[in-house]
Amino acid sequence: MEKLQIVQSQPPTSETKEREDKLSTELEENLIRRDLIWRQKSRELWLKDGDRNSKFFHLSTVIRRRSNHIAAIKEDNGEWSQDRERIGNYFLKNFQDLFSTSLPAFPNDLEGPISRTITDSKNDGLIQTPDDKEIMMALNSIPSLKDPRPDGILSLFYKHYGETVKSLLLSAVKHFFTSSHILKEWNNTFICLIPKCQGASTFKDFRPISLCNVCYKVISKIIANRPKPLLDKIISPNQTTFVEGKWINENGLLAQEILHTLKKMKARRGCIGMKIDFSKAFNKLEWSFITKILEELGFHTTFISWIYQCISTSTFSVLLNSLPQGHFSPSRGQEINCSKSGLFFSKNSSADTRRIAKDILGMLYHKPSPNLSIEPDLELKVRNLMLFHPKRWNYPLLTTLVEQGMVENILEIHLAQEDYEDAANWTPNASRKHSVKSFYLTDQQHRFQSNNEIVWKAIWNLKIHERFKLHLWRIASECLPWFSKESAPCPLCQTNSDSVDNLFRYCIFYRVAWRESPWDLQATVIPCTTTKDLINFVACPPNSLLANLDDKSSFSLYAAIVLYQLWITRNDVLHAGILGDLQQTIKKIKSCFKEHNERSRSSKKQQGCSSTPSLQLKPSQEPSGPNWSIINTDASWNINTSCLSGVLLHPNGLPTLSWFQISRDDKPLQAEARATLLALSIVVERGLNKIWLRSDALLLVEAILHPHSSPWEIRSIISDIRFALSRFSDWENEESVVERLTKLSKC
Repeated sequence: MEKLQIVQSQPPTSETKEREDKLSTELEENLIRRDLIWRQKSRELWLKDGDRNSKFFHLSTVIRRRSNHIAAIKEDNGEWSQDRERIGNYFLKNFQDLFSTSLPAFPNDLEGPISRTITDSKNDGLIQTPDDKEIMMALNSIPSLKDPRPDGILSLFYKHYGETVKSLLLSAVKHFFTSSHILKEWNNTFICLIPKCQGASTFKDFRPISLCNVCYKVISKIIANRPKPLLDKIISPNQTTFVEGKWINENGLLAQEILHTLKKMKARRGCIGMKIDFSKAFNKLEWSFITKILEELGFHTTFISWIYQCISTSTFSVLLNSLPQGHFSPSRGQEINCSKSGLFFSKNSSADTRRIAKDILGMLYHKPSPNLSIEPDLELKVRNLMLFHPKRWNYPLLTTLVEQGMVENILEIHLAQEDYEDAANWTPNASRKHSVKSFYLTDQQHRFQSNNEIVWKAIWNLKIHERFKLHLWRIASECLPWFSKESAPCPLCQTNSDSVDNLFRYCIFYRVAWRESPWDLQATVIPCTTTKDLINFVACPPNSLLANLDDKSSFSLYAAIVLYQLWITRNDVLHAGILGDLQQTIKKIKSCFKEHNERSRSSKKQQGCSSTPSLQLKPSQEPSGPNWSIINTDASWNINTSCLSGVLLHPNGLPTLSWFQISRDDKPLQAEARATLLALSIVVERGLNKIWLRSDALLLVEAILHPHSSPWEIRSIISDIRFALSRFSDWENEESVVERLTKLSKC
């Protein structure tokens, strides 16, 4: 910094200019490294790229370390200890007792409460060796700057130096899935103790957090992600905690309804309800019990062995004030935490019944006080509205039951000719699963309707700092903090009145900022009849101004910085008494834009280095031979109709047949699915044996390959596509760009 100041104080020459640029680059690199180090130490995960406040980072680090520091502990006998070795032995002893097995006995068949739900076809997908794409997706899902693991390597290292270490990571992960063996060094884990409250002094006052090696986390994420589509068949529908698409408060509402029923019950015999809390539920599950449950559910022995390797070979070390202490291996049973469990009785339960239950179970008695009620869900069946052989809608019956407009909507629903597993879908929710939150938002939709004049989603999707997004939202919502005296002049230009309209339209600071932009624009090019037009222009720059997508992102960033910096400068002049300097303001805008733009480019570069492999087949993997036929399908659509098209090719690339058909589908994914179904029906009639199906719709390709997780809108069409594909002796599916016929016939 001192060298840079010395150079800047010298007369401007080509040599000093070159030295200044070199020193500025070195300073920028050192600042980035320092910020990265202190950001990681401060553990402030809400900060985004562009925040630079070393003092804040230092202070956050000191506060966090002081709050997590363990200086003394109260042992089980009531004595206080400040000796580091005794404190470490205290935690080691408690963790060993917590994780030690109790050798419980349970029947081999678990007395039959669990039925086999995982079929052989589903197991085939679970036990496949992961490809490069799946491994890289798991790696990219790990936060880059989490606390370092026992090996001291962050996931950022694997992402940043992907070209160097990528092959080693891929081979190591694949070796585990082929050999079902994991190195103990990979499974070594640190237990970090986080105080639950101020003045934490006992073992129960600390929350343990496991810090695992990156290689192990990649393996565990792959294993955990694979059975996700099957969880709805394994987990009870009443389970709402830690289940994607469900809300934990649903159980609270259900519990209040049960308590309400107990309170109002007037039967002769009383009823009792139990609230059971399992102490350290996961940590106290026996490994043998877990494997037995997985066997009863029908999981393949290979998949079970992977899970068993991950949980049984782990070794733990307790981090005491950032230093590891001891080693131990876990395996433990489960018990009920009576201090957090409770009993609930109906009014007509006798005092003797309540006393006996409390004495036997050792639980507390809670008085219910519910005040909510929920109507039960109703499930409607529509099988009687269909005709079969072939399956179709019963049009005469529909016309007698519903209005004509509803009849037309029902007739547009595709009916699969082959039966497949049906499922209920809650359409207002993106996950298609019903929840109390989604129901509430649907019922109160009129309260949450946004102003259609502003592209709100485009604002929040901008690749800029959250601070700038919030500022744009404030301007668009007309809630920008603004204080000025009536008829007061603009603090910056001292000509027009002090208003939002003047600051972002007529002010000389605003006009010069655009002339000094990388695009040398005049302020008249920017539409600013209203602030809403201005924000829409910033969030969605037109192609007539900027055609390149990267230029659009840079333009939105620069515009957001201009609006933010002008507002800050205006407030400094008005409230802090700082003189408004036009050149200094423009310099701040350019410096801020340069910093954020460089960070954005470096982030894109890192993402490019760690991007997942392409789904495109290599030439050596493409089907070849005289019996193979290539089918290219595509669809185009507008508001009311769509055009389905396709081309049949020989392996040498010469087209032999083409077709197109007009359909009433107005949704892209449904149109693409129908185009594929139409193509298959045509090639089936021609008696082809081996086909290579190509489509430019990635969601459709994934739905065909993984029908259990296909979108509900095309699930019936996917069922017919899978049935049609079963008629061929062999088939392949690839993502490609096919848009030949649709360009000739736009709907």
